[in-house]
Amino acid sequence: MIRGSESLLYDAVYAGIQDQVYVMKPAENTYVYEFLNESAKKATGLSDQVIGQTFEEVFSQNIASVLITEYDKVMQKKDIIIYEDEYVVDNQTRHSNITLSPILNKQGNVDVIVGVVKDITNQKNAERELSHLWNELNKSKKRYQSLFKDNSDAIISFDLEGRITNGNPQVQDITGFKPIELIGKTCNAILDEESTAKLLNLINQPSSGKTAQLNVEITNRSNQIKSVSVKVSPLILNQKIQGTYAIFHDLTKEIETIKKWEESEERFRIIAEHAHDMISLLNYQGRIIYASPSYKRIVGFDNQEYTGKIFLYHIHPEDQERLQEIVVNSIKNGTPFSLQTRHYTMDGSYIWVEANGAPVLIKQIILNTWSSWQEILQCKRCMRNNWNIMLRMTI
Repeated sequence: MIRGSESLLYDAVYAGIQDQVYVMKPAENTYVYEFLNESAKKATGLSDQVIGQTFEEVFSQNIASVLITEYDKVMQKKDIIIYEDEYVVDNQTRHSNITLSPILNKQGNVDVIVGVVKDITNQKNAERELSHLWNELNKSKKRYQSLFKDNSDAIISFDLEGRITNGNPQVQDITGFKPIELIGKTCNAILDEESTAKLLNLINQPSSGKTAQLNVEITNRSNQIKSVSVKVSPLILNQKIQGTYAIFHDLTKEIETIKKWEESEERFRIIAEHAHDMISLLNYQGRIIYASPSYKRIVGFDNQEYTGKIFLYHIHPEDQERLQEIVVNSIKNGTPFSLQTRHYTMDGSYIWVEANGAPVLIKQIILNTWSSWQEILQCKRCMRNNWNIMLRMTI
């Protein structure tokens, strides 16, 4: 029986140490269990019944072979070896750090080998989680760089007091200033007084956590005034608002496009309202969004009556299917179309009209009748007269 200090040491190793402790005795080409503590029993499910048994008697051949290989290294080196291993308990993979220490006798031979197995499963899981977070951080960093540096719009960040803290390279395109020249300044360095007040109001009140947008005017380094759209969003770190960032989109091209469109639309209206023929403009859904005043003169209906109607409105029922097919194909293929059809009039009759059109702009088409209905009607009468003459000659 172990007594005194040896008893205390035994109790400490047996029940007090949280790591698994094994004492193995070298035998012929194998190793025999001499001791295992409580932690080892709980972790592996083994009991004192394994005392005196070899690795091969306790484990499968594969596991026993791995253990013997590691213990043989200690026998050969007569020195401590450390390695990591993993095993499955209750369908869960556990990771361990194993230290094998030889105890030598007076002759310098290995008497026993003490194996201390430290469970590092939590550490491994933490490392794996840290690695995952690090990868996600790198992805976020790359996304940030892509959104910030490679964004076609200018981006400026502000602190809670409205001072500029950073900006992407595109800031210079709009303001004429390099981002570093604006750091520490407020937005009045590039905005007029009214625009500054509007933007500072959003910057100083980001507590809603929502994105806000407004249009302002920027005075660049060359004293040129540019209209820009500004989208302001809170900069949130650790669930706390640390500042704001604003995306400045130059509206110069959009404004020029709108002006050109308005000029083009005005020219179209001037032409349409003074044209002899009926002119209509359809949207991509095939509904009439404009009809010229000449509708009143030619078919008797007020042109406003056609607005919002489908383009087949007042077309003879027998001609509607053919007209729809031709117009739809024109829109799909982006090609002009031309056909003759019958149009209902105010007096209840139908007249022949020739429709010429082509898709223009954003899936819109101009439906333009180049010939007046009188000309089409005369043409139809000529065709009938010629047919009657040919018929009489045949008879």
